[in-house]
Amino acid sequence: MELSELYRDIVETSPDGIWVIDLEGRTLFANPEIARIHRIPLEDAARLTVFDTLDEPGQEQFRAHLRDVRSGRVNQAEVEVHWVRSDGEPVWMLCRESALLDRDGEAWALLHRYTDHTTQHELVASLRASEDALADQVAQNNLMQAVASAANEAETLRDVLLQARHMVLLHDDWERARAFVPAADGSGRVEPFYAVEGDAEADREDPFAATELELAQQSHDRRAAVWDERRLTIAFPVVLDEDVYAVIAITSAPPLWRFELIESMAGRVAEQLARVAWRERAQRELSQARDAAEEASRQKSEFLATMSHEIRTPLNGVIGLNDLLLRTALSLEQQRLSTGVQVASRALLGLINDILDFSKIEAGRMELEHLDFEIRPLLEQVAGILNEAARDKGLDLVVSCHPDVPAVLGGDPTRLAQVVTNLVSNAVKFTERGGVIVRATTAPVEAEAESGEPDGPPREQVQLQVSVGDTGVGVPQTKVEDLFDPFTQADSSTTRIYGGTGLGLAISREIVEAMGGSLSYAPNFGGGSIFTATFVLDVGNQDGAGDPSGSTADAHARRALAGRRALVVDDNETNRIIAREQLAWWGVESDEAPSVDEGLARLGSATYDVVLLDLAMPQQDGLDLARQVRADHANDDLRLLMLTSVTTLPPEQLREAGVDEVLAKPVLSSVLRSTLLRLLVDEPRPEAVSEPEPVRTQTKGHVLVVEDNAVNQMVATGLLGALGYTTETADDGLAAIEATQARDFDLILMDVQMPRMDGYTATRHIREAEDGARRPIIAMTAAAVEGERERCLEAGMDDFLTKPVDPKRLAETLERWLSRPAYAERLEIARLSELRELDDGVGPSYIDRAIGNFLRSAVSDAEALTAAVSEGDPTAVRSFAHRMAGAALNLGAQALGTTAREVEERAVAGDVAGAAALLPRLGADLEADLEALRAYQREQFPLRAL
Repeated sequence: MELSELYRDIVETSPDGIWVIDLEGRTLFANPEIARIHRIPLEDAARLTVFDTLDEPGQEQFRAHLRDVRSGRVNQAEVEVHWVRSDGEPVWMLCRESALLDRDGEAWALLHRYTDHTTQHELVASLRASEDALADQVAQNNLMQAVASAANEAETLRDVLLQARHMVLLHDDWERARAFVPAADGSGRVEPFYAVEGDAEADREDPFAATELELAQQSHDRRAAVWDERRLTIAFPVVLDEDVYAVIAITSAPPLWRFELIESMAGRVAEQLARVAWRERAQRELSQARDAAEEASRQKSEFLATMSHEIRTPLNGVIGLNDLLLRTALSLEQQRLSTGVQVASRALLGLINDILDFSKIEAGRMELEHLDFEIRPLLEQVAGILNEAARDKGLDLVVSCHPDVPAVLGGDPTRLAQVVTNLVSNAVKFTERGGVIVRATTAPVEAEAESGEPDGPPREQVQLQVSVGDTGVGVPQTKVEDLFDPFTQADSSTTRIYGGTGLGLAISREIVEAMGGSLSYAPNFGGGSIFTATFVLDVGNQDGAGDPSGSTADAHARRALAGRRALVVDDNETNRIIAREQLAWWGVESDEAPSVDEGLARLGSATYDVVLLDLAMPQQDGLDLARQVRADHANDDLRLLMLTSVTTLPPEQLREAGVDEVLAKPVLSSVLRSTLLRLLVDEPRPEAVSEPEPVRTQTKGHVLVVEDNAVNQMVATGLLGALGYTTETADDGLAAIEATQARDFDLILMDVQMPRMDGYTATRHIREAEDGARRPIIAMTAAAVEGERERCLEAGMDDFLTKPVDPKRLAETLERWLSRPAYAERLEIARLSELRELDDGVGPSYIDRAIGNFLRSAVSDAEALTAAVSEGDPTAVRSFAHRMAGAALNLGAQALGTTAREVEERAVAGDVAGAAALLPRLGADLEADLEALRAYQREQFPLRAL
């Protein structure tokens, strides 16, 4: 067979339609399959054109294609063709095109090969329909998820209805959404709920709104989903516990199908909305219960505040009138009863003030001041107030303020001090051994807040963190959760050891939160507690020329001490850190050593200007270090500053060891600063500002009354005036110090509990500043409890008066101290006066007999004590020294009692040699105090002395 015949057979018998056309779409050749596809006789195929097989859109597309072919562009890929047969039936064909080119390379005809593609096309269409259905399902699921998310976030059904409306309309299928709610009149009818104002206006002009309302009513009544007649709108109810809370109606543009899917979706949407309705109902019930509780609490707080105020007002009158009554001539019984009234009324007033303060905080009426204040003196004042309580229990009270803490802060210093005082007071109260550490640091404020001064420009802020750690009993885990609740205590049993109302931490937390901070608790590693209070405070205006590091005194210290070098020797790491922080505040470079040996090694390898040495260290103490330092004459210019918790150290012992100064712990920053200035730059103590002396008339003496209560000031000055004394007043301890620096007073009457600085601390500062004669300071306190007298005397006060002050007792006390006999320099007159009160006026005086017994036994006891020391018997030394100390202190012989107590302590430690070293001082104190007691006895009991 010839090749041409083979080609003809292939074309004629091909299952594909082969069609050669010119560039006008006319047939040049068509095989039999083309005639079969178009369903025409084969002989008619010669007259067939491509345009005969296409619908109108197809014809337009093909004309455009022929123009492309004439321009040289031919389809390179297969094309799906919508072929319309001669009988009108459409089929889908797949066309492959190639161009027939002339000698010039230009197309003069097209070869089309057609393959039936109908089955494949329908399959693809079916797949696309499935994809569309899946996409619709995904869209419905997305809508459900969006509604569920909105339901979870919404607080009310109204909120979620508004969000659901927007989400439904964003969906392609839905063009309208409305909500309906049951009418408020309980008629069972539903009414439109318009989440958007524009919907109400649109419904007034839309006749479909009435149909929609009726459909929603049917859904409400049936408690089920309902379609309208067109099956384009579905209304479904939101049901909770058989109650319909809302009906939702959504409308789709036609066409709409998959009705079961939509009904399922509507049911799930209704469930989500029902959860919101349940949550809103629960929230409403909770809010009602909360409002009722808050109203009850408010009424209680208002009642407490009102009643406290109403009680306090007449009670103040009772106290004031009773003070005036005590100034009049009263019988002894009247005086005793009036005194009882005064004591009881003042105790009651204090209790009422506490209740009023708490009720104000609970009612949200606490007001905060905004003042610039220095944080370091404030913390020192807190330490000064509580140091005595800590020392009485043998606790170390340490206060540290990091150098990064600005010197001046802006806020409410009184409330801040109240919080810190409460935390430190609790720490001291609940700690029996170890110590309490107060540490202040700063941290950046996370979010910038407005300045504390409403009319002022924004100021830089810091977060002050004050942590109070102790080694006490800690807090049981079961009590931690309720620790900051009012009236809650860690130990609330009937046998509890520690007192208190349980209000302190609750009030402190309220104050801290009002100041933008927080109060937290954490257990202390190794036992005890750590309470941390944070306060958001302004960085205050600094003294001087904008010096950011503090007051004028600190700035002066930095100029004077910068570049000096110090060595801190202390076995306690915390004490070393705090001392170095204090030194760094004034620009003093420092090193540290934890023991005497390491301290000596440091001194051998570097040069220092001053050594801060702790007294109590293991193996070798601070005195041992001082002696070894002074043994090397190369250290003659080195200053030694002793830091100790011991309140009394023999001066000769310190001089023998070569110690230059001794400071009692906790060492206040101001005290350490002035001491370093004296030691290193020979700066004298600050002199008082000279002011004109007040003009006085003839008077028995000029008395300073230090009292923060105006009524008490009036009473005290009135009593003193009636007794012939002139007076001045000071409102607190700081004002008292300033007054004593400015002028001289013959005597000071000192209240002990005052704001800013108490009487104990003020007395110590006054004593430290005294250069000449010691002026008498008489304590005035309402705390007539055991140990209060000793506390006042240890602070440096000379005598003790309890409130309310008895005029007769006041006159006797003033007369005694302003005309002091020689023996008063040796004896504690206040103690002897107390003992005289034990006399009943019948028979010999108790104190006369007690002094006589002591005069007879003291010398023999001293001789026995000396013999026991010679024999090296510490038990006997302890016994004789203990008896002598107790008797001497009981009779006000302080020097003898103190020395005997030191001998006893050495004996307890087994240090007989140390006890022997104290015997010369003991003998001198014995001789002087016995002579003073004889002089007192001769003056007070002249007949007995004869």
